[in-house]
Amino acid sequence: MFLATLASEIKLKSKKVRSRFLRQLMKNIKAKIHLESIRVYGGYLILDSKDKKALYFLTRTFGLHYVIKTRPEMFIDKEHLIYLIEKKAEKVLENGKTFALRVKRRGIHDFSSIEVANLAGEKIRKKISSRVDLKNPEQEFFVLILGDRVFLYENKDIFEALKGLPLGVSGEAVVLSQNKKEDVVAAFLMMKRGLRIDFLGNNNYVYKLDVFSPFKINTKKKVPKECPALVSPATNLNEFQKQTKKKTFMTKYFILKPLLYLPKKIYNSYEKKIFGVGK
Repeated sequence: MFLATLASEIKLKSKKVRSRFLRQLMKNIKAKIHLESIRVYGGYLILDSKDKKALYFLTRTFGLHYVIKTRPEMFIDKEHLIYLIEKKAEKVLENGKTFALRVKRRGIHDFSSIEVANLAGEKIRKKISSRVDLKNPEQEFFVLILGDRVFLYENKDIFEALKGLPLGVSGEAVVLSQNKKEDVVAAFLMMKRGLRIDFLGNNNYVYKLDVFSPFKINTKKKVPKECPALVSPATNLNEFQKQTKKKTFMTKYFILKPLLYLPKKIYNSYEKKIFGVGK
């Protein structure tokens, strides 16, 4: 089972927009992996899947911030909750090392997060003969309380996803392909903003985007009539001006330029993320 936190880009939206984005996000996830169940609770997605590639695809899904590999446990009251936390922490935390207990909760309870952290932390401290260090601990243990369920996990159970907006919520665009890696990086950045992407002309690297998209990415010989925007992979203004001179039809469209003067260090990080997949 997995617990996924939503990207901040989704959380900041109004309730109506957030609901639409969530529907698209869940649709995208279902297109990639087989799920036993999926539900939203307090800004978290709770996903039950036996698919062996579930973690691989979830961490490559736009709209998710973190994916956590964990299972929920039911608790009856505060004392039972403290007991569950103590027993699990005792198994995973090392004796003698400083630790921090990070507690969050969603729902209506007769206790606070701080109260749980204090009570459970004291019991754990005595069990593992260690001391609490909230600023710079040698080990961390996380507690997330959602209603009458508690999720317990460590740092090794947390995996970073792609963040951004769910693919498909912002419409479509066509990338002006030059058969270079820059085309794919430009497409990736637009996908991160929720755009479905196709390519105008062939690109030998386009297959690298398959893992990030629940939609089939097509290559086209001409710009579709319904296309609202074009994506230019130009990295500077001179390159963009040369491109517009060669392809005069570009002036009819709204043009997105995600790589224009993008710092090299940031560009390299995206290229590594895309072309490092599968290695």
